[in-house]
Amino acid sequence: MLVAIGLGSGAAFIGRYHWFFLSAAIAVLAWAWVKHFREKARCACERRVMYGLGMSLLTLLLASAIVMAFAALNISSYVFAVRHRLRRHAQASNSSASPFQWRE
Repeated sequence: MLVAIGLGSGAAFIGRYHWFFLSAAIAVLAWAWVKHFREKARCACERRVMYGLGMSLLTLLLASAIVMAFAALNISSYVFAVRHRLRRHAQASNSSASPFQWRE
């Protein structure tokens, strides 16, 4: 019971501020990619092997895919919600025409 309440309150908090968390995740990923490429360039300049190159690249790609998927889902839900509201508004404005209005 307490776990369900804790998860529910956590989801409510995260859901309310999901754009801040998504922005922070994108910023952290950008920083991680820059750090990765700087380390790779530094190792190439010093002519030494960068250990863990494959694992760090795989982790960054996976994390980037997950964050971009969440961003796409959030953006698409807003786009479809706006489109649905506009369609509903257009239908309401068409059906609420005045009976004295001239129709062709």
